[in-house]
Amino acid sequence: MFPVGLVVAGRPCLVVGGGPVAARKAAALAACGADVTVVAEEPGPAVLDLARAGLVRLEARAYRPGRRPPTGS
Repeated sequence: MFPVGLVVAGRPCLVVGGGPVAARKAAALAACGADVTVVAEEPGPAVLDLARAGLVRLEARAYRPGRRPPTGS
């Protein structure tokens, strides 16, 4: 584990994967106020619960490397 102190409130954060570790990371980021997107081909129950609760945005697909365009202006 690598501890990092980051201010993520209001910032876009990407979590890749749909298992329990991804769900824990996504939930922790959401609890800090991050704008969380989870990309997972096969999201597990915990990730699906986060998405249903509106805590994360879920994209059920394979991850594709690339740059996300900036949001807002």
